[in-house]
Amino acid sequence: LERDTRATMFTTNVRLEIPTLSARVLPYVVGGGGVASVRSEFEVNYLAIDGRMPGLPSIRPGMDPGRALSILPGPPFIENSRTSMVLTLGGGASFLLSDHVSLDADLRVLSLLGTRDRTIGRFGGGVSYRF
Repeated sequence: LERDTRATMFTTNVRLEIPTLSARVLPYVVGGGGVASVRSEFEVNYLAIDGRMPGLPSIRPGMDPGRALSILPGPPFIENSRTSMVLTLGGGASFLLSDHVSLDADLRVLSLLGTRDRTIGRFGGGVSYRF
């Protein structure tokens, strides 16, 4: 049973503005890649048997018949970490508020490639100052 997964990503992106006739809106596309460190924690449930059940091994002499025997004793949690490649693709628009200041909004998809592929969507916003 997976309890917790955390990912830290470092990416580089290329932003290409799409020319339009509008003086106040600049649409753009974003693409890039990088690396991600993914850490997962799993809860482990071990199989236990009761020797009184038919077809299962019996309890050794001298043991309490009501006690379940643990077959695989061990830690209750297992941690796993891995490094993966991450790809980014998205787009958005810059809305010019003045000659130098713009408000940005974009949507991106980040795809983690590895043994367990994962796709994450991200909506972002920001403020840009243009020289």
